Amino acid sequence: MMTPGGAAFGKADRSRFLSALDTLVNKARKPRLRPMVLPPE
Repeated sequence: MMTPGGAAFGKADRSRFLSALDTLVNKARKPRLRPMVLPPE
């Protein structure tokens, strides 16, 4: 069963959302100073 979603984003909301998404993507793509160390098996 599908339920209707919330109201569509307004222009300001969409801009804020895309800006936050862009920040997260860029943060994830940036090389880390220390590599992640996996725990020993």
